[in-house]
Amino acid sequence: MFCLKTAMRNLWRRRYKSALMVLVSAISAVFVLIYLDSIKSNQEQLLMFSRELPVTARIMNGNGSMENGLYIPRDLIDNIESTGFVKDPLYTTRMAAVLPTGDLNDSEDIAMILCANQERAIPDYEDRKIILEEGASMDFLLGTDPVCLAGENFLTRNNLSVGDTIDLRLYKRQFSSAGYTYEYEWLADCSLRIIGSISAARSDFAISRVDILCPLGWAEEVHAMNGSDFSLDSASFTVSDSLRLNEFKAEMRKYLQGVNPEGSQSLRGDSLSVIDEIFILSASRVKDTLKILYTFAPVMFIIMALVGYTAAYLLIQDRHRDIAVMRSLGTSPAVCISTMIIEYAILGLMGCLIGNVCAAPWSGMSINTLLYSMLFFASLMIGISTATLRISRFNTMTGLIKNES
Repeated sequence: MFCLKTAMRNLWRRRYKSALMVLVSAISAVFVLIYLDSIKSNQEQLLMFSRELPVTARIMNGNGSMENGLYIPRDLIDNIESTGFVKDPLYTTRMAAVLPTGDLNDSEDIAMILCANQERAIPDYEDRKIILEEGASMDFLLGTDPVCLAGENFLTRNNLSVGDTIDLRLYKRQFSSAGYTYEYEWLADCSLRIIGSISAARSDFAISRVDILCPLGWAEEVHAMNGSDFSLDSASFTVSDSLRLNEFKAEMRKYLQGVNPEGSQSLRGDSLSVIDEIFILSASRVKDTLKILYTFAPVMFIIMALVGYTAAYLLIQDRHRDIAVMRSLGTSPAVCISTMIIEYAILGLMGCLIGNVCAAPWSGMSINTLLYSMLFFASLMIGISTATLRISRFNTMTGLIKNES
């Protein structure tokens, strides 16, 4: 309490020099807060890029010539999903079907079935027109119910309409060991209720033809019930955290190789294409800026400590008389030092608060600003304490003699 009262009395008596110390501290605080706020702004911009510029990846064949009609084992997808690096998967699988009276060898009798887990997984889905019966929605693709959308041509050809139930003989694709060809193999007989229609895409050809659209979960259940291995025909997903892109790629190398134009032209989905050019281009600039800011952050706090040291040292230079008088009156060295440190701590704190107010238009007032201010004040106090300890180490009699002269 004695130190605090003495410090406040000295501050008022030396108010002009005290104001100078406050001004130096305030200017330094503004500089530090704006500097640290620029780091925060770049960090937020990087997070914004990860949200607004998502990185997507797609499984393809070896040379990247195909992204649909592939053979992608289910266990491969399970392994990829278990890494936690992917989200929003888009999966499809393809089968063929004929009506009970149809012939698999007659191309006009064959219905191409596409099973998808989301509307966006449908090839050229933006070019297709979908009409649903009342009460139905595209969320049916998320379930396992035996319902479907039928292509307009399929409905016309077989004299069917929305609301009908159709009996089908299902055939799955059985790929050769080399993965270059496949045959259709009977899977099961089933019934599907038509809940809507789907038009052909403008680029409709064999690989994107959709006569019947069903839920992927239903197809997987049919395979499981008949003891058949389930595979996908296409798979794509979004990287869950674009800022961990390198970690994602390293993890994916355990299961997939990179696309190689000179690679295999088989139907095996064993390669991964990552669409990250735009994100890398945008994020790399921000990362470079952050790297520079992070590099100079420790230097900045050292500079702040030197500012505190220099300002306190210059202002304490003419305090020899005060210290000498206090020492001659029996005040202990510890009390002298504590008094001066409290004085300049008060001045530094006042400067820090004024600096916060002045920097508010740039940095705002938040928990981060408070933390930055504490860091600045700590750096300033290191310099002030060092200067005070150094200036206090002088001979008391020398100080009194200099004062008399």
